[in-house]
Amino acid sequence: MNQLPVILVQGPESAQYLLRQHGAAKVRRWVVCDAYSGGMFIEKGIPFVDENFYFDNGMRQINEINAFAHRLSTEWFKDVSMVYPNDCGVRPEMLCARSFNYYFLSVLNAFYFLERIHQKEGSCCLVTTRFATQEDGEKFSFLNSESIVPILLDSLNERWTFKYSYSYIQQESNQSAERFPWLSSLVIKMFSSITHIFCRDKILFSGNPLLLMPVARELKQKFGVSSLQIREISRMRQIASLAKRYSLLMPGLSCYQRKNLDFNESEIWNTFREKRTFCFKGVDFLPIFWDKIRMFLRGETQRMVEMSREIDRVLDQVRPEYVIVDEDVIPFNRSLVIAAKKKNIKTLVVSHGLPGAPLGFVPLQADNIAVWGDFMKSTFQRWGMSSDKIIVTGCPKYDKLNIITRIPVEQKYSFCEKYKWSMEKPIAFVVMGVLKQDDFIGFAGDVSPSSEILQSADYFLRIAQQVTNVNFVLKVTPGLRSVDFFKRLADKYDGLSSNIKLVGSGLAVDLMNISDVVFNSSSSACLEAVILNKPVVNMNFSFHPDVFPFAEYGLGASVRTFEEALKLCRDLEEGLLPLEDWVASQEKLIAPFVFSRDGRSSERIASFINRN
Repeated sequence: MNQLPVILVQGPESAQYLLRQHGAAKVRRWVVCDAYSGGMFIEKGIPFVDENFYFDNGMRQINEINAFAHRLSTEWFKDVSMVYPNDCGVRPEMLCARSFNYYFLSVLNAFYFLERIHQKEGSCCLVTTRFATQEDGEKFSFLNSESIVPILLDSLNERWTFKYSYSYIQQESNQSAERFPWLSSLVIKMFSSITHIFCRDKILFSGNPLLLMPVARELKQKFGVSSLQIREISRMRQIASLAKRYSLLMPGLSCYQRKNLDFNESEIWNTFREKRTFCFKGVDFLPIFWDKIRMFLRGETQRMVEMSREIDRVLDQVRPEYVIVDEDVIPFNRSLVIAAKKKNIKTLVVSHGLPGAPLGFVPLQADNIAVWGDFMKSTFQRWGMSSDKIIVTGCPKYDKLNIITRIPVEQKYSFCEKYKWSMEKPIAFVVMGVLKQDDFIGFAGDVSPSSEILQSADYFLRIAQQVTNVNFVLKVTPGLRSVDFFKRLADKYDGLSSNIKLVGSGLAVDLMNISDVVFNSSSSACLEAVILNKPVVNMNFSFHPDVFPFAEYGLGASVRTFEEALKLCRDLEEGLLPLEDWVASQEKLIAPFVFSRDGRSSERIASFINRN
């Protein structure tokens, strides 16, 4: 048996430590599933594998995990009676259903990952790391600072009999704490209460202004109905910036003091054991989930109740006739919608994005939901949503795209002059996914996994060196370590080629407008490009099926390998791509995905609100 270790990297801190300890040693395999760490290995020229190596045919199990985690997140607490005073008409556990969903998904996907490693590697020598920081009961968080893989190994290794070991490492803190949290909470509450005094309007909006404010403007212009924008605020430093944009401020969850609640832990534990609440595929995950659940019940439930009471009080003071949100699954918006419905205030969700997974959309708490097109409607119906709750309107944030005065020549000239590019060379715009902290969440298949983002960046850095008569623009989502990540990749190829630029600021639609072709990965940005009449190439370099079936509805081209992407870019260079045919074919996406090109989505939503 090969006794060389399989080394499992869990994030950048883990990568740095394990490379120092084992970088020069012989190993059986390096396993790296996050883009940040992968960039380090590419920079050093050390070969590694990611989840695609193990999940070559694992989608059935992943789909079962997705379904189980979603059901569990909305039902786990139903097996126990309330252990806390609650007069708000909703279980606080339900307000955090999405966060529990993410947490359950992370643990279950990590478990399945270990299953797949065992199937391929056997009972090998497995080396990894564990964060030395312990999650303090006074600082509950859903963030996975507890190192899921070592916890699973400690609890369930009798299944795999890995010869495992892990080293304790320190976790970098990315959270900037308020110096005087009690003072911050007091100031926020006082300032928020002042805004409550002067606010009296019929419509209350909570959510993304780019999505909701076009509806607010239509209500004002066409029906003379005024509205308020509400925003949850958690830090003093937010007051100055948010007060200019939002008319009504509310204290965030962190402004409410934690009150430890005593309850019979052994009784609840035994109930979960007897009911087998957390059993999946014959494995009881209660011992792994218990600390998180116990800490939530003990320290978070009363804060949730206090937040709900404050929302209830503000609704009595402001007395709106309609509450409109961009989603009703985050704790604040869900509490707002539930409190409004108790007072017979009508509620509406304006869909914030395409539905990749149920957890962002169902169960629906609001009376109705405005969706972009029939694809979204049929998806929600498949997930159990009643059709009489769904109104097909189109997407308000796309209204201006439909009527925008396009001046791509002038925009392209300005952009090319900035980077000293030739106007004669075609521009390929590459839209990649968002880099996330938790790698195991990406296994679910509803977003681009971290490993695919790494592949996309690596592929196009290489393609740009070979296809020199095409200019490439990579849209980089600002975030933790993003600049460092791309710099590591670029350094591997002696820096960025002159024909590729990383752009982190500005709107994606402006970059699409100057481009000749758009490469898109599991993003609704595809629809923006289609509306702008830009040919779109669907790219998917992972083992997952496409998140959205754009290709099935008429998208012109798709690539799944480096070789396919390279050939397509060479054909673009040679002028061999049927770009006009692709644009014509893409028009089939308009009706099912965005309803219409008429730019009147906001008007349809405003008319529905006015009628009701």
